Amino acid sequence: MGAPSDDQRVTAALERILQVFVKPDGGFGRKEGHICVTGNIVRAATHFGYGNDPRVKRGMEWLLSQQRSDGGWNCFPEDEPNSTPDSWEPLAALGTIPAPLRTPDVRCAIERGVEFFLQQRLGVQAGYEPWRRIHFPRHYYYDFLLGLDLVTSLGNPDDSRLKSAIDLLRSKSSAEGRWALDITHPDVDPEGDPPYKPIWKKFLATVVRLELEPPGTPSRWATLAAMRILKRIEPAP
Repeated sequence: MGAPSDDQRVTAALERILQVFVKPDGGFGRKEGHICVTGNIVRAATHFGYGNDPRVKRGMEWLLSQQRSDGGWNCFPEDEPNSTPDSWEPLAALGTIPAPLRTPDVRCAIERGVEFFLQQRLGVQAGYEPWRRIHFPRHYYYDFLLGLDLVTSLGNPDDSRLKSAIDLLRSKSSAEGRWALDITHPDVDPEGDPPYKPIWKKFLATVVRLELEPPGTPSRWATLAAMRILKRIEPAP
């Protein structure tokens, strides 16, 4: 949301989060390191200038160790061996490291992660409808707009495997060249693929949505992301 890195409210929150959620295995989570929690914390901490913090460095190394043979990640260990696009957070965390500072291991992990998302066509053909809808804020949920923003910033924006996602993006543009939110998160299909766990039913019944813009009307955040993506794939004055 564009918060400056020297905002004391941000740094105080980050410091508290790093203290509470750090785990002995190197990740961040409630009981042990968790892919989504670690990815989001490391991404935010690196973005706000905590990249050299030992806890954040250990979290980054933990994310590297959790990458699967297909190049992706999975938040649910019982779902081995398959990775899933909704475990996007580790790749986004790795992407916050400035390119000149990326080690060979990090560069390799990013390349493998981008390739995984390209092979999956960013999930738009998976049959899971929440991935085909536009949301904001993102939290730790995935959608094709997030995937396009991530992959076009880290990989080859001209890759032909992006076509279905780009076509979907264009189809959602209004005549004025703006994009609307389809719905706010959480947007979860409990019967969809991947099948979310029973805990979600209780969670969805009690969660309070964070709605910054009303769905169905032109969104500044969605439009900004869409224009940024299109500029990468179609450079123009």
